[in-house]
Amino acid sequence: MRGFIIVSVFFSIFISCISNPSTQAATESKKAIFMNDSIIDTLFLISKADTSKQKINSSVRFFFPVFVKDYDWLNKEVQKLMFFTNKVDTIKQPVFQNYIRSIQNDFASYVRDSGSADWYLDNFCYAEIMHDSIILLSQGYEGYSGGAHPAMYSTVKYFKLSTHKELGLVDFFKKASDTTEVRSLALQELRKMKELKPGQKLDDDAGMFVNDESFYLSKNFYFSDTTLSFYYNDYELQAYAFGPIEINLNKKSLTKLLK
Repeated sequence: MRGFIIVSVFFSIFISCISNPSTQAATESKKAIFMNDSIIDTLFLISKADTSKQKINSSVRFFFPVFVKDYDWLNKEVQKLMFFTNKVDTIKQPVFQNYIRSIQNDFASYVRDSGSADWYLDNFCYAEIMHDSIILLSQGYEGYSGGAHPAMYSTVKYFKLSTHKELGLVDFFKKASDTTEVRSLALQELRKMKELKPGQKLDDDAGMFVNDESFYLSKNFYFSDTTLSFYYNDYELQAYAFGPIEINLNKKSLTKLLK
């Protein structure tokens, strides 16, 4: 899968798949993940349909963390990520089950109109607790329901556990203005990746949607031990044919700026 998948959580999941090809239903299994203060469980939902007569294969899979009641605000943030919405009312499991069933029903209608097809949707979210009690939620989506190519998208969000506050890039730097220097470094790295010579413009490169002036830092960023990485989904910086872009900056170059 193309995409930005951040997984430092150690997990073990038992997956139950539906074996009856005429049944479009969701099954679920849950197993605890012990991470720091053990606030996270995981829930894996899968729905699968296989109609050999029509040569149709379809699957819908959801994997996401489930937090205990004291952290229900995080459950709602997970739901926002996976449903691509800013409004949620509940994290109850039937919400996801019903969503999966609705997708399968949409697919059945598509097949009736368009004929045989192989179709799938994978929607997942991982959680990682970092230093200073900051939690990282990394959500990824990949699906195909007809058309020229699959659709893929990834989102990364940070939250302070003690305050429930969502953190942006500026929260990791001493001054908000420091991100201006970070942008300059990221632009230099992108130009290097594109093998541009001095005097050449960024948008001279085939498929680019931004130039040196309109280039921006992605909200999808991730700190590793050695790098600060910015991830851009398909279509954010360049045409789909060229794929997503990940810009990696050496943290040593940011030492004086980071908190």
